[in-house]
Amino acid sequence: MRVISGNKRGLKLQTPTGDGTRPTEDRVKENIFNILGQMFYDSKVIDLFSGTGQIGIEFLSRGAEKVIFVEREKNVLKVLKENLAKSSYKAKILEKDVLVALDSIDGRFDYIYMDPPYDDEVLYYKVAEKIYNLNLLEEDGVLVVEERTESQHDFSEYFEPIKNKKYGSTTIQFWRRR
Repeated sequence: MRVISGNKRGLKLQTPTGDGTRPTEDRVKENIFNILGQMFYDSKVIDLFSGTGQIGIEFLSRGAEKVIFVEREKNVLKVLKENLAKSSYKAKILEKDVLVALDSIDGRFDYIYMDPPYDDEVLYYKVAEKIYNLNLLEEDGVLVVEERTESQHDFSEYFEPIKNKKYGSTTIQFWRRR
């Protein structure tokens, strides 16, 4: 796992041991950023279910002004903090449940990336609804959702679909605020 582009291009990131996390494959991450664009100067990002932090670090490497990482698993938090230290980025980490963390976030964001545990179908909807109700996305902000291909979620009650890309067993959906 590595940073693909930007000022930390090529930096190798740590991954936790065990099968408790599912880091986004480099090819999928590269395609996500090809769709979103290459540079994110002055953008504000929330990386939900951050895991190793690779998505948020990629945003920072490409010029994001601010990334808030949200992760609650202690063993994964250790790796996230190591990766941030290795990349020399300063960022806010909320070490709590995503639904609780969202209530403590102020402001609006250009990008929100969410990659919940694939098996928690209800959590996807709870998080999307909370993002919508708290008005966390900028007017032209994008919600990026990583999910299992056979379990695609429909957030059209809250957001307008932009794009849907399948990469084998992983699907990435892009949504814009209504």
